[in-house]
Amino acid sequence: MRPRGNSVNIKAGLAQNISVHWTESYFEHLYQKRWALGPASAATHAEAAHLLTLLDPPRELPLLDLACGQGRYAVPLASLGRRVVALDASRALLTIAAQQTARTATSPRWVRGDMRSVPLAPSFGGVLLLDSFGFFDQEDENVAVLREIRRVVQPKGRLLIAVANGTPILADFRPHDEERRGSVVLAIEPNGVAHYERRQRLYTCRELIALLEAAAFGVRAVSADYGGGRFDDAASPKIVILAEAR
Repeated sequence: MRPRGNSVNIKAGLAQNISVHWTESYFEHLYQKRWALGPASAATHAEAAHLLTLLDPPRELPLLDLACGQGRYAVPLASLGRRVVALDASRALLTIAAQQTARTATSPRWVRGDMRSVPLAPSFGGVLLLDSFGFFDQEDENVAVLREIRRVVQPKGRLLIAVANGTPILADFRPHDEERRGSVVLAIEPNGVAHYERRQRLYTCRELIALLEAAAFGVRAVSADYGGGRFDDAASPKIVILAEAR
């Protein structure tokens, strides 16, 4: 299927030899240069509260924020009194996350691990996977992520997954582009060797639903954003799916 064969690489004008998987170099170094990683804003706290209503987990069960990054949603969710386990592969981002909650009474449990083999027992009432799916070169590795989520979430537990909508991206695909963030210039190219890379498989809504169903999830809702906006396959930049473990 064509969208699965397409990926976008991003490279920055920073001299460094990289011989590891792109996710390590990108999330350990470049990610912090591209995005402001300060404490969650009031708007993010409000958004996290809304996400909690969508997941609607039993209060006695913990939540899993998979690929949590610097804890953008994990920290606000924990501040709401929920038990949160936040997993990421990036040591740098988890360090930032832990520093934000070092002096707070409510903090997620930070876990460094691989989402393809989650080092956690099946005990969760809900899972978040936001803008962090499709990062692996082999499709069976991406499928393994969904299978691991199904393994650790309790029956009827919900998954909220968000990805870029591949349909409009491929319809208006630009082989070369540039993005400026402060003093860093990011060159966006379809292929090639990069100092820093960010690669992601692109899925249509139909393809993502098929993967979820194959992993024993039933789809409850599809929207264009976390607020439940109407999804337009040809125009919506994001696919947001609320699924439930069978």
